[in-house]
Amino acid sequence: MTLPDDVARPISAEAARDHDLTRRTVSGLQWSALSGLASAVIQTVYTMVMSRLLEPRAFGLMAIGLVVVNLTGYFAQLGLGRAVIQKPELHDDEVRAAFGSSVGLGLIAAGVIWGLAPVFADLFTEPDAVGVLRALSPMFVLLGLGATADSLLRRYLRFRVRTIAGIISFGVGYLGVGIPMAAAGAGVYSLVGAVLSATALSTVMNYALVRHSIRPTVRLDAYRPLYSFGSRISLLSLTQYAGNNADTAAVGRFEVADLLGQYNRAFYLANLPMQYLLLSASQVLFPSFSAIQGDADRLGRTYLTVSSIAAAIVLPLLAGIGVAADDIVRVLLGPGWEEAASLVPLFVVAAGVKLLTQIASTVAEARGELNALLTRQAVYLVAFVALLIGASSRGLMAYAAAVIVAELVRHLLIVGHVRRSLELGRRGLAAVYVPAIVTVAVVAPAVFGVRVLVENGGLPLLVRFSSEALAGAIALAAAMRLPPLRSVRRELLDRLDQARVAQHGVVRSVVVVMLGPRPTR
Repeated sequence: MTLPDDVARPISAEAARDHDLTRRTVSGLQWSALSGLASAVIQTVYTMVMSRLLEPRAFGLMAIGLVVVNLTGYFAQLGLGRAVIQKPELHDDEVRAAFGSSVGLGLIAAGVIWGLAPVFADLFTEPDAVGVLRALSPMFVLLGLGATADSLLRRYLRFRVRTIAGIISFGVGYLGVGIPMAAAGAGVYSLVGAVLSATALSTVMNYALVRHSIRPTVRLDAYRPLYSFGSRISLLSLTQYAGNNADTAAVGRFEVADLLGQYNRAFYLANLPMQYLLLSASQVLFPSFSAIQGDADRLGRTYLTVSSIAAAIVLPLLAGIGVAADDIVRVLLGPGWEEAASLVPLFVVAAGVKLLTQIASTVAEARGELNALLTRQAVYLVAFVALLIGASSRGLMAYAAAVIVAELVRHLLIVGHVRRSLELGRRGLAAVYVPAIVTVAVVAPAVFGVRVLVENGGLPLLVRFSSEALAGAIALAAAMRLPPLRSVRRELLDRLDQARVAQHGVVRSVVVVMLGPRPTR
């Protein structure tokens, strides 16, 4: 077959609402959260093993390679995948146009990276980066082959099958290919092999799930709407990429690869919950927000609900990571990563701000307000570059501080725009921040107190780490019962009921322990 019935015919935003969008969205979030959790577990195991098999220099070289590859990726994809998701009505010719464009652009990007690898390596004064860049270049072709199938799975919220495929490909690539390569002495190329194999398997499995047409089309009107939205979203993504990687580029340019490796691993640990949970959630929220983009009132309520729930759960988790940073680094990375441990508490602050900014940005993207986002992203980027220039040659802590200030600037700009666009009152936004502040104020001291108690007790490292994690979980469960969290608890329980997540057995027991009884209205 080619496309499922619901893909082959036009589907409007109104039709999506008629198909119980709320239930499908929450169900999608459930599966995406599972994907994020599984990916985090796999990546944690992978990091623990690889950080003991490889030197920090290998991670620094890989960071340089990914900076260049990710930058080129925005030109190789041109936002076509998000255009497929956001377009209110989608036809088969437009699917064919998206696929043909993605493959063609991927081939061009692979050739550019291969040919210009020495130039990029010179920019970072790292000759060894040439081989890494050329080894990574096939990834563009693999991504181009799978981009359209992945976008169709996301558009129609088919996250159960997408999650299963993602977990399999991620586990095989990182654990089944990357670790054996490192153990065999492949060095930095074991990191490359993990990424390429995971991408290749994901591409094959996603296409098997959505066997869309791959025949090219010559109809220009099939390309025009995709490129109109996609080019602007690509430009926006490019500025977001520049902001997300400017600090890595600065550290790579002005510091040695060993220090970049320390910086990179600290940033990774601080952003681990964000990287997978928020990425997974945004993949569901973008198509869901897009389906109700014309109903500002409903979209505003949904935005506030999602933001308050995410902030109340993720921000205390980040706070706990910051407080327990020393033990976390010792457990996950092993000895020799002391500088990374000192940076983690700073990075978790930036990660928390970024969480709320990203949700607001997804709302604006779903409404097609790309010009407003581009303007605000440009202001943020100018401010960030200025801060990084001031931080140069002042040590890694100065770079991390620049990240925090820049994220605060971006947050104020983008959340301010969404508040005006959706006509949200300040009181509504307060409902997002107050519950999160309460949970952080309860969790952080609890983790710190346990850390002080067990630090000098001669206990094994894993016991100390487990005690801190348990204290954080208990504190979060207690905070959820406080009056400021009443509305958050009610909203979260309502959404779980709609998706039938907590109806039976162990899951219901966990929900009751963590959230307590349903608050009365």
